[in-house]
Amino acid sequence: MKREQTFNPYDAKYMITGVLNGLNYLHNLENPIIHNDITNLNIMSDLSGKVEIPKIIDFGYARYLSQSNKDFLKDGLNPFYQANESFNKVFSVQSDVFAVGALYYHLLFGLPPWFVEISKYKSDKIKLEDENFIRIKSITDSDNDKWTEVPYLAQDTVFEQIENNEDNSTQFSQFSDDTPYLLQLNRVPKRFITKIEDRGVVTIQFGAGISANADEEIIPNPDNVGSALYGVVGDLDQGIDPSNFLYTKTYGVAPSNTTLTVEYLIGNGIIDNVPAKDLVTVISSTQTFANERNLDTSLVNFVRNSIAVTNPEPARGARSEESMDEIRNNAMSFFAAQNRTVSREDYIMRCYALPPQFGSVAKAYILQDYQIENKKSNGETITSEIPNPLALNLYTLGYNDTNHLVPLNTATKNNLKTYISYYRLLTDAVNIKDAHIINIGIEFEITVMPDYNSNVVLLNCINELKEFFNINNMSINNPIQLSKLYLLLDGVDGVQTVIRPDKEGVGGFQIFNKFNGNYSPNKYSIKTATKFGVIYPAKDPSIFEVKFPNTDIRGKVVTQSF
Repeated sequence: MKREQTFNPYDAKYMITGVLNGLNYLHNLENPIIHNDITNLNIMSDLSGKVEIPKIIDFGYARYLSQSNKDFLKDGLNPFYQANESFNKVFSVQSDVFAVGALYYHLLFGLPPWFVEISKYKSDKIKLEDENFIRIKSITDSDNDKWTEVPYLAQDTVFEQIENNEDNSTQFSQFSDDTPYLLQLNRVPKRFITKIEDRGVVTIQFGAGISANADEEIIPNPDNVGSALYGVVGDLDQGIDPSNFLYTKTYGVAPSNTTLTVEYLIGNGIIDNVPAKDLVTVISSTQTFANERNLDTSLVNFVRNSIAVTNPEPARGARSEESMDEIRNNAMSFFAAQNRTVSREDYIMRCYALPPQFGSVAKAYILQDYQIENKKSNGETITSEIPNPLALNLYTLGYNDTNHLVPLNTATKNNLKTYISYYRLLTDAVNIKDAHIINIGIEFEITVMPDYNSNVVLLNCINELKEFFNINNMSINNPIQLSKLYLLLDGVDGVQTVIRPDKEGVGGFQIFNKFNGNYSPNKYSIKTATKFGVIYPAKDPSIFEVKFPNTDIRGKVVTQSF
């Protein structure tokens, strides 16, 4: 039903009777439902039959009567239809009936009762005159609702961490040891940004949305323009005030009829740094004693006068304001670190930047997705891969408590998915998959120069190989170049020769696959994967790992005969 449209008393009574019949059904269910949002926008007429029948729509704010209202967000509800108790999050059968009364008034007189143009009582800016501003700590309104700081007002979601336990997630709580927190995106209609203007004045900028009304009341909805449905604003000749676009919720809501409490930090630069044990003077103090009248006065005064303070730790971190050169360099740095992922390197860096409380990504690799196409030609099926330009495959691995590679657990993958979704391009679909682990062992033979201790030289060779195959140095899809390993061992002091395999590939320097048991189950033919002195990883993204270097790398000193 349109705003400011009036009904004659008979039609209004008919509409209200239909609404009450619908609410009567909801309120008398075995588990009663409270609609909470009975307004002119949520009543639609069904014209499909011979008789017009009013219907209740939009159950976005509906709650079971038995359901707790502790976490109920009333932002967006029209206050002109709400009973008094609703502003304290008390919703009941009576509050729905109150809203019907307000609706009845609206039908008869074209506006809800007590209507005022709420935008006149809104403020979208606050100025702070304090010098040496550092940052906003918190903003809270008189309803104890918190306002969230965002980089720009068009950003309507922020990250929020919740503890990974059974109360919050039965699916992921089993991974709480490795992933203590879960990451989720929350929508924040109450948001603000801060600007530092000339002369150091700080402006807190809020949105300009009118939370009392739906956006469709003040601007046309493109989906409804030209619609002939009853109650839908679809008139093509209807005049629209262009300034109405400034009062939508696109950039958040403006605070109205409330008191904001703003906590912020200020500083005085380097002089705020304090050495340890420097704060020793008590300017004033307040002490309270239970049953002070029954205590010895001299003892009470002695206790009061004995209070002493100090700071065991120094206060650090304060600094002078940035110089012009520092501002210039920081601007270049921030430009390079924009909140977006465009290249493959951007995605990989975002994986490594996942905050550790949400899990840790040890290795990441990204490829374009491919779709398999099967075609028949001359009676044979030909399989080919077709690039999918709208999807990427992100391959990941993590570490376990012994620093060995393992697939990421489900909770960490879910956190990573949420984290990347915030930065990815709209057209990018990202599939998070496990990379394959190929465990390997190494055996080698060397000859040692005269006058060198064979055991010492052999131990040095093993240590060089351990460092080379340190898992921190290994990357997904990186091949192993045998020539580098020969040069590495040739460079060890005391090594005369690194023995190469014979013509049949036996003896000398060997790398072989280790699988099952305490190793990865992946079997891999090192011999087949070796081409021209390079061991290539599998076609599916994989990584080589020497899992137990102390036992998986073995060498011996031999004597060559000529």
